[in-house]
Amino acid sequence: MNSPKNTEAEIIKALAANGGIASAAAPALGLHPQYLRQLIRENPAFKAVQTDAKESLVDLAESKLIKGVNEGNPTFVIFTLKTLGKDRGYRQGMEVTGREGGPIEVGTVDMSKLSMEALKEIRAASLQVESDVDEQG
Repeated sequence: MNSPKNTEAEIIKALAANGGIASAAAPALGLHPQYLRQLIRENPAFKAVQTDAKESLVDLAESKLIKGVNEGNPTFVIFTLKTLGKDRGYRQGMEVTGREGGPIEVGTVDMSKLSMEALKEIRAASLQVESDVDEQG
């Protein structure tokens, strides 16, 4: 289950030192990141170390966020309000409503009454959307 070159202790140490991020720990071990990810999936001890290291990394980031807010850094303040202050009205985006704040009205189209030209345009637009979605993956 372990790499023939690395002991379990070495793998655990590398994961802990690199925030549980396999692609960062792998070079220190001389392993391909994908192989290290496989070892992590197969070994509960490695998975536990990875989880703990990532939690510690998030804790560190949160402490830096708190420090930035306390220092009045506008970027940190805005980020905190957009993420943690949503329930207080600090949201990015907009609410979309229908006429005079009412519900959005959705109608239907009788496709049998459209011209062949209109149907071709709809088909072309549909294919373009499908292509765009495929490209975004």
